[in-house]
Order: sequence, then C-alpha cells, then structure tokens
Amino acid sequence: MPPIKGHMLRYSEADMEVAIQERGRGVQFMTSTAAKKVGVHRVTLLNKVKGKTPMKRKMERKCYISDDTEALLVKWVEAMVKQGFQIDKDNLQDSVKKLLMIRT
Repeated sequence: MPPIKGHMLRYSEADMEVAIQERGRGVQFMTSTAAKKVGVHRVTLLNKVKGKTPMKRKMERKCYISDDTEALLVKWVEAMVKQGFQIDKDNLQDSVKKLLMIRT
C-alpha cells in the first residue's frame, strides 16, 4: 500500500531514542512492544537498531558542500556585506564554484 501523503515522521528523534532504550532493556521489551509504547513505526525502529538506517534522520536533499565549506562561505558573505559589498546570486554562485574547484 503506498504511503499516505503527509503521514510520514509523526514522531520526534527523542521518541525514537526512548524506543531504542526501551528495546535494549531486556527480553520482555521486544521491538513491537517498544514501538507501540512510544508511538514509532516498528520497522523503522528495527532498522535503526540493526544499523540499516542512520540514527539521525535528514529529510532534505544531500548537500553538495561540507559543513566546514558552508561555514567558510557564510563567513565570507558576512565579511563582504560588512565591508559594503552587495552579494547577488551570480556572484555567490561563481564564488561557490571557484571554492569547490580549489577544495577538490
């Protein structure tokens, strides 16, 4: 059955962590019991416990630049604006392209 639009991820990451802790307590807490108790999907909990899916979830697209490169770009933009330069879309795209060529 296809998923219903808008019904994904009704639980928080904290709920998932609680369910993982509940499951890890002992034999009496099976995956289905822990999932029902906290209100998370059983299969998702099972996949996270087995390591098939990462513990942290990201629903957005994968970023092309790393976090340190993004931080460097933010510092550069802030410095340019502080000095009175305006950063337009084309200028920013060119700068990102040059920075990525240098870093790779």
